[in-house]
Amino acid sequence: MKNCIALLIFSFLCTGIFSSCNKIGKIMSALEKETPKETIYVQNKPDTLVVVHENKEQDALHTTYIGKIGDDDSAVLSLDGDAGWYSYYNGKVKRNIEVVNYDKSSGYIELHAYATKSADYIGRFDGTLRNKNIKGTFTNNKGTQVKFDMSASE
Repeated sequence: MKNCIALLIFSFLCTGIFSSCNKIGKIMSALEKETPKETIYVQNKPDTLVVVHENKEQDALHTTYIGKIGDDDSAVLSLDGDAGWYSYYNGKVKRNIEVVNYDKSSGYIELHAYATKSADYIGRFDGTLRNKNIKGTFTNNKGTQVKFDMSASE
C-alpha cells in the first residue's frame, strides 16, 4: 500500500514538473523572440516564475578584449566591473586597470593603468566601447600616446 501511494505521489510530481518545464520552454521562446537584444534567465521557484532580463551592453564591463595596443597585436584587456587587467607582448607585461568613467549612452570609457606590484600609476586609456569593440588612445605617465583597438573574445 505504501509503495502504491509513493508511486502515485511520484507520478503526480513528475507530471507537474513536466508541465512546468513545458510552460517555461514556451515562455522562454516567446520572450527570446520579443527581446532579441537581451539575455534572458528564468528562475523557477515554487509557485512563482521569475524572469530576469540582462542587457548585453552591461556585459561590456565584464568581458575580455583581444587586439592591439600600439604596435603590439597580442594585447589582452579583461574587465570585471570597475576593475581588471591588461597584458601585452604575449603576456610578458601585465598591468592592473580601474574603470574611472564609463558613459553607456555615448560609449565613452576611461581606464587608469597601474603597475601590478607597486600599484604606481602607468597611464590611461581614453576611448569608446561599442558593439563588442573598445578603441581609442593610451597615454602613459610620460605623455607618450599610442592607439588601441580591441574586440571582445567569444
